Amino acid sequence: MKRSLLLIAALAAFPAVAHASDKESFRVKDENAFASWYGTGACVFTAADVGASKAAVKEGPGGFQPQATVWLSLWSYDACNDTWWGAWGQATLDASDYVQSKLDTASLSKTLEVCDIDGVCSKATVQVNWTGTGDVYTGRNSWGYSGPGYKVHGHGTGTDREADATGTVSVGAAPYASGPADWAHLGKSQSGVISITH
Repeated sequence: MKRSLLLIAALAAFPAVAHASDKESFRVKDENAFASWYGTGACVFTAADVGASKAAVKEGPGGFQPQATVWLSLWSYDACNDTWWGAWGQATLDASDYVQSKLDTASLSKTLEVCDIDGVCSKATVQVNWTGTGDVYTGRNSWGYSGPGYKVHGHGTGTDREADATGTVSVGAAPYASGPADWAHLGKSQSGVISITH
């Protein structure tokens, strides 16, 4: 639940400063999924975090525009040699890459590029399926503030459900994480901001 609420806060804060126009508005509707795997060995500890989001964004009087993304974070630590490695990547999703049915199920299949801190990049493939299993929790917030010549009002609703997720994360041809995830959730949110200058 915390992740959807943090997403609401981040989206709400984005357009908070009014500019030249008399009235500006920004709305986001989002469905999302998240999964984490942790691995331990004699010396090496690993982690893989996967997040997917299918959003619709509306700025001003226009219609909603689709924005779908996936991100992947990988890291490992070798305690025997006191060395660590980490890599991160993000990519745009096509409609067939990520499918979510409310807070019940979701599926993701995508190959993307991940780069480590030294700038070495590799292809990673993510294939994950989610099934909602937990209770559904919903949080709502509303806020506003004003200053000389402007007013800003924002609101948001976020809903989360714990889930079971299973799948594989591979870097190149080598599996990095596989099987049931250690933690997973499904979420959805809506948020909006209106700023008025006068």
